[in-house]
Amino acid sequence: MESEKNREELLLAEIEALRSRLIEPEATLTAIRDGEVDAFVVSEAAGERVYALRSADPPFRVMVEEMREGAATLDERGTILYANAQLARMLGRAAELLRGSSLQDFLPAEDSERFAEMLSRGGRGEITFRDAVGRLFPVQASISPVRDEGLAASCLVATDLTEQKRQTATAAAEETWREANRRKDEFLAVLSHELRNPLAAIGIASEILKRLVSEDARVRRATEVVDRQVHHLARLVDDLLDVSRIASGKIALRRESIDLGPLVSRAFETCRLAAGPERSMRLSLPDEAVSIFGDPTRLSQVVVNLLSNAEKFTRENGRIDVELIRRGQMAVLSVRDDGIGIPPENLERIFDLYTQIDRPPAPSERGLGIGLTLVRKLVELHGGDVRAESAGVGCGSAFFVSLPLLPRPEVLPVVPRGNAADETPRTRRILVVEDHEDSAESLAELLRLSGHAVAVASDGPSALALCADFRPEMVLLDIGLPGMDGYEVGRRIREQLGPDLWIVALTGFGQEQDRRRSAEAGIDHHVLKPVRPGAIEDLLRRSKNDA
Repeated sequence: MESEKNREELLLAEIEALRSRLIEPEATLTAIRDGEVDAFVVSEAAGERVYALRSADPPFRVMVEEMREGAATLDERGTILYANAQLARMLGRAAELLRGSSLQDFLPAEDSERFAEMLSRGGRGEITFRDAVGRLFPVQASISPVRDEGLAASCLVATDLTEQKRQTATAAAEETWREANRRKDEFLAVLSHELRNPLAAIGIASEILKRLVSEDARVRRATEVVDRQVHHLARLVDDLLDVSRIASGKIALRRESIDLGPLVSRAFETCRLAAGPERSMRLSLPDEAVSIFGDPTRLSQVVVNLLSNAEKFTRENGRIDVELIRRGQMAVLSVRDDGIGIPPENLERIFDLYTQIDRPPAPSERGLGIGLTLVRKLVELHGGDVRAESAGVGCGSAFFVSLPLLPRPEVLPVVPRGNAADETPRTRRILVVEDHEDSAESLAELLRLSGHAVAVASDGPSALALCADFRPEMVLLDIGLPGMDGYEVGRRIREQLGPDLWIVALTGFGQEQDRRRSAEAGIDHHVLKPVRPGAIEDLLRRSKNDA
């Protein structure tokens, strides 16, 4: 019994002695793992031997911990022996808790086999990680085997691709948008050209009818309707193209010092004639000039769109009042009607693209919802603003456009032009180059009615052949010709007949680059279809230098 007790005490003493001896090695191993030991000494039979740890180890650990990429040391089975702070953040778990766990636990099942192959052979590729809360995210993983003094391990470097993929997707979406926008612009340009050709033919045919059967009141009324609708359709085409150009920042204003009074007056007369006698329209202009710095074409567009909008929403026998005044440093144009009015909640929204008021309008009151958008955009490009007022449905509406006046208002000189109606254009030899048969024949017939000698060609080679014998003084040239386009035809005709020839492009292509290409080809004037017969006669009255 005594001996049994002694043996137990001896055993406990040996265990305690062994535990004491293990304290120092455990502390040493911990210090080595933590990078706190640079070298250690071992007593051997041949004497003491110094084992130095790699001197780069401490800075290497600092560098790895500061990396923006996740880094880890893995054994041959994928167990994590070491993980840096970034990998711990990526996986959503503390670094000390990652040690001893398998990286396979952070991979979806479909990536496990690929990861095992990379681990056995090394390599790089994209795999998916799953963090502690189950979120999946892509990483670019690079695995390099380490074989050193019998140690089988691998180094993993993982880069989170989430942001990169988001940026790539955003860039791809932007490129897709740009391509779609480019295709849309091309489509609208072609659509414009295709619509303008028949509109031009209809408008000219209407003018011919008016001249040939002017004594028939029924024909005259019918042709007036045709003229109004051709003008309306042409304006819709222009509005569609202009909204697209403004949205993409492609509209450039051609500013000059102008008096708004005559500009508003001309637009008013145009709309008054188009509206017919069913509505009363009144214009009030100041006695003094209202001078601003702006693009006369675009400002005319603003006035016409506002007047057309008022005419559309004003019942028969209704009234439209237009007034231009000076108010401080601003020119203010008001267009008032006693029509169907605007609900108060829609007063701002009506300027948004494609907006239709929430009420059941009559068919004649429907529109594309682009006219007022275009008004606002063009007015803002001029540094002004536009607003709408209405007391509600059935109470009419008013639109106010404010534009900055010139610092020192100037009275622009009026150049006497005489009575254009009394000026008869001299007869010319005119070549019409147009592949749209109805447009070509109707334009040629209209010109012949005015006494001009006219030849017609439907393509470039025919036009060049005619020029040699016909020797035209003026060429009315379509751009969208088959084969050789109008730019090339114009260039060759110019080379053939010299600088005195007057070449006018009558075309459905009206974008800025189209006008630039016309000028580069030696074309003197670029006119959009459909061209009003009066505008054609005005062209014929002018000399080449006026273009």
